[in-house]
This record gives sequence, C-alpha cells and structure tokens, in this order.
Amino acid sequence: MKTLTDQLSQYAAYHRDVRNLSTHLVGIPMIVIAVTTLLGRPAFAVDGFTLSPAIVVAIATAICYLLLDLRLGATMAVLLAIAVGLGQWFAAMSTPLWLAAGIALFAVGWAFQFVGHHSKGASPPSSTMWSAC
Repeated sequence: MKTLTDQLSQYAAYHRDVRNLSTHLVGIPMIVIAVTTLLGRPAFAVDGFTLSPAIVVAIATAICYLLLDLRLGATMAVLLAIAVGLGQWFAAMSTPLWLAAGIALFAVGWAFQFVGHHSKGASPPSSTMWSAC
C-alpha cells in the first residue's frame, strides 16, 4: 500500500489548475452523495440500528482512510457520515425521486470532473487514493 504522502503527491501532480480544483470541490462531493443515495436502499434494522449498503461501504472506506492516516481518516469519517445522512434522506423519498436524485447527482458530479480535467487539458489519472486500499 502506498503511503499517504505518495497518494497525495500523485493526486497533486494532476490537480494544480484552479479551475480543475474548483470543479473537483463540487463534483467529488456530488458523486459521493450520489453513491450513498443509490446505496441507501435497501435499509434494514439490526438491533435497532438502520443498516444499508451505503453505511457498510462508508465504514469500509473510513477504515481504509484511517489506515492511511488517523487525522485524514477521522475527517473522512465525518464527511462520509454527512454524505450517508444525505443519502439516507434521498433514499427515504419515493422510488422515482430517489433514483432521479441519485442518477442526477452522479451524472452532474462526473460532468464537473470531466470539465475540470478538460480545462487543464489532461485526463484523470488512472490510479487514485481509492486504489490505495
């Protein structure tokens, strides 16, 4: 597994343009919220606690970040908890609204990503921090 410094150095090499950073600041949270929305169903109770695929994936992702760095992991755990909360809110809507919100957030989030990389004339790197774990 690459170190956190290695991962962030690789990421920084592809993300130096202000327009690129700005579009990622919007696009990445949209994609994460879309994924937590779409994985927000089915939800079922386990010992009085609601469990969904979104929660399982968020916990696994937080553990991965905690293994890379405790402070980054704690920050990511909080951000993922917010995303899961928003995803659960969308998942509680009617099925058409839930799907429309999840798909729209995902598509628009990725559009932001591609616009950001196009603005600097480079495609996204093939390896990201997500591949670290």
